Amino acid sequence: SAYQKAISLTLDKKDHLIANGESTNKSLSGTSTVQEELMLDYSQKSVDGLLCSIYTSMGKLYFMANMFEKAVESYSRCIEIEPLYLDAVGSRGSSLIILGKYKEAGEDFSTVMQNDKDHLFNDVFTGMAKVLAAKEEVVPNGWEPMVEIIQSLIPQYENNLKANAGNMNAKKMLADALTRLYHVMFMYHDTKTKDLDAA
Repeated sequence: SAYQKAISLTLDKKDHLIANGESTNKSLSGTSTVQEELMLDYSQKSVDGLLCSIYTSMGKLYFMANMFEKAVESYSRCIEIEPLYLDAVGSRGSSLIILGKYKEAGEDFSTVMQNDKDHLFNDVFTGMAKVLAAKEEVVPNGWEPMVEIIQSLIPQYENNLKANAGNMNAKKMLADALTRLYHVMFMYHDTKTKDLDAA
């Protein structure tokens, strides 16, 4: 496949860099960690950043093809290179839920929530809510850490939605994120607090 060819070529380049004593995680734009490269164009990424991007993209294709074990393998290859490549960590969590591996999925979602300071991966809240609704006991501290984050994010997103009233793209993105957060809070009240008025 094209992905396998790209991986092979990139691994060859990585071996060459290592043989010459050069760094494999320094991008052309000057970043020195792979997780900083998430938004960079492929032409600017380090070799490790390219590998993580390819493995994550390949994992998403496997996921969409209902090949969840293969998706987990692909995301894990990226995570071996960069444990905090949050796109791969969160995506692996989504695959693990489907495979019934709730504890591992919860660990992945927790990692993303703890490290995603810019809140780029709000889908982890939905994933974590699914884990908690199915098997709360596998997540240390249960719902509370996530609910605290969401309760602080909702007013921020609501204010940003008002501030971006004229920007339709930003407005849609914020509205989608808010809908996701409201849905998670509904799940929390429906399954945990049983407070139907709050739900």
